Amino acid sequence: MTIEEIKAIAKERYGKELTDEEAGMHLEDINLRREHEELQDADMGLEGSCGTPSDDRDPPSPPAGLVRYIKLRCGDCGFVAHMQIKWEVYKTIKSGGNVMRVLEKSGTWEASGYHDICAYGERTVDLSETDIDEGADVWLKAYVCGGYDRIAKERFTYSKSDSDTAKYKIHGTICYNYLDRE
Repeated sequence: MTIEEIKAIAKERYGKELTDEEAGMHLEDINLRREHEELQDADMGLEGSCGTPSDDRDPPSPPAGLVRYIKLRCGDCGFVAHMQIKWEVYKTIKSGGNVMRVLEKSGTWEASGYHDICAYGERTVDLSETDIDEGADVWLKAYVCGGYDRIAKERFTYSKSDSDTAKYKIHGTICYNYLDRE
């Protein structure tokens, strides 16, 4: 992007004429953000940017196993996090000898009411107490208030009869945080 392009965008979108100096400051800010995001994107599981969450990336397939519980623990974190459970339900279709999994429905579950997780706190979600269908593929998204969100690298299959827990720890700062499986 160039200074002239920034000036044109400002005029088109906002009806404002920028000086070369103002456009240059915007260009510098854009380049710094891009550089920062490129550095952060090298770390798998990164979502969003400081203060601006973005669309979710899909975790890898196939599911890593069966779970009923998902737990998030905040280590020495300098932020507040929320647990979100991403989920997808597939149906199996047989066609001409081929078997395919086709996405039927998907969504995000988040607890209602107060559900902040602060430094050294933790929360565990019992999937049987949610509206997520049994057999759904589930994975954790750690929503970091005002910062980078994190998505677990593992996907699991939800089973009411299972007693396993997918355990995660988030730690770091708002812009430099990490989600690790325990």
